[in-house]
Amino acid sequence: MEIPPFDNRDGFIWMNGKFIPWNDAKCHVITQGLHYASSVFEGERAYKGKIFKSKEHKPCDAPTPIEKIFLIAAQVSMPITSSDVKI
Repeated sequence: MEIPPFDNRDGFIWMNGKFIPWNDAKCHVITQGLHYASSVFEGERAYKGKIFKSKEHKPCDAPTPIEKIFLIAAQVSMPITSSDVKI
């Protein structure tokens, strides 16, 4: 099976707060994230589109995955414009 190149794929990708067609996703060559890999992310298990036991699968004094996203983003001065509920 041949893997399609990144510049020619079907489907959608999340960019600037919304899903857009994969082939329409473009960024400027001097984008901060491209050069310095600026990002904040956290993985969560989901089944049928629903997050699975996010709060139950962590130590009692640790932040939830969504809380970690906001904490880390604040540490690197990266504003998050969506609410934790929306994310």
